[in-house]
Amino acid sequence: MTRKLLIPMIFLGLLSVSRLSADPSPEALHKVTSQLLCTCGCSNMLVSNCECSTAAKMRKEAAAMLDAGKSESEILTAFEQEYGTKVLAEPETQGFDLVAWIMPFVGLAMGSLIVTLVFRRLRVPTNHSSEAGDPTPEHPPVSDRFKKQIEEELRS
Repeated sequence: MTRKLLIPMIFLGLLSVSRLSADPSPEALHKVTSQLLCTCGCSNMLVSNCECSTAAKMRKEAAAMLDAGKSESEILTAFEQEYGTKVLAEPETQGFDLVAWIMPFVGLAMGSLIVTLVFRRLRVPTNHSSEAGDPTPEHPPVSDRFKKQIEEELRS
């Protein structure tokens, strides 16, 4: 090859490589921004879904960090340092944030226990007689005097 062709080819090669690294893949950007909450106060929307100017700024910052070659965890750490832990969509699984992962399950178990106990108390107790298969409860014997009074009242 001649020198005249070599220099333009190198220039085009460098230009195409720099163009490839200039735009982070949409999947990578979406993956990072879907782990961040928008800080504008628009009801805790993810940065990937929010349409406000704050979210657009945060997406630009994330894209710039991806362009710089930072990993996903490095980007999330940088956002956490800049905006605080409220920017993370998921709490961490260590320290006090571990409570946010455990409490829903504890609450579900406690609620199930309470409902079970309430239903057991509300359940009508059944009278199990000693006779085989007799589900009717035993009545106390009626005296002859009351039997005569009942019969007289029924006749009249």
